[in-house]
Amino acid sequence: TSAHVAAGGFKISVSLPQDDFVTKYEAELVGRAADSRIDLALLKLPEEAAELLPPLELADSDALRTGSFLIAMGHTSGLRGAVSLGILSGRGKAMTMGVPAASGDEAQSEEKVGQESTEDKPLYLVTDAAFAGGMSGGPLLDHAGRVVGINTLVRPELRGIGNYAISSNVAMKAIEDIVARASSPELPSSIKLVLYNDRFNTRARVSTQLQAAGLSAADAEEAMLAAHQTGRGVIREFESVEEAEEMRAKLAAADLLVEVMRV
Repeated sequence: TSAHVAAGGFKISVSLPQDDFVTKYEAELVGRAADSRIDLALLKLPEEAAELLPPLELADSDALRTGSFLIAMGHTSGLRGAVSLGILSGRGKAMTMGVPAASGDEAQSEEKVGQESTEDKPLYLVTDAAFAGGMSGGPLLDHAGRVVGINTLVRPELRGIGNYAISSNVAMKAIEDIVARASSPELPSSIKLVLYNDRFNTRARVSTQLQAAGLSAADAEEAMLAAHQTGRGVIREFESVEEAEEMRAKLAAADLLVEVMRV
């Protein structure tokens, strides 16, 4: 599923269509993608739930051609099993979290905020198959019903073609890394404090609280924008868990949704 769906501070439960979504199964979070640009989390279900789920086949997302038919699936608010149809409109690279400039540089700010990085290989499939709230983490399928992407985010300024899904090839590498890290007894190579987007705090309040915790204005804006645009943003990397937990406690006391990640 999407990492922002499995945000820290919440219990994760899964319900299935086999009994009309009545039974709730508690899911275990195996881990999240180490790269914060990849909004992906891996869950482990109880055996009795997993046995009810026929797996979907993964396809090579690199083999898709622009114009290929795509099907987006998910459980949008109030509508179970929503499906939309579209095509592959293009491929998107990692979003750069530009910081709005001062009023004198408004034109420059508009160009930077939300632009795509030109340095990275495309992470996303871009489609006009509609994504609605609640479809994050759902599959994006090809014409044969194989998974070619994971529904992730919507860019409203792109109108109908602003629907982004992590490509299956990128997702598989991220999942393999999550499993490897979860299976390794070695200590993590880095410790990150992560901020999640929520429905209650305004952008201004989040930025203010981050600065109060010791971040510069630029770093606070960058973390806030990353959380707002992709679901989560890295606040800072630490050398010790104690240092990360100290800042986490301060921000949690200020009602921000934060979590210490070991990657």
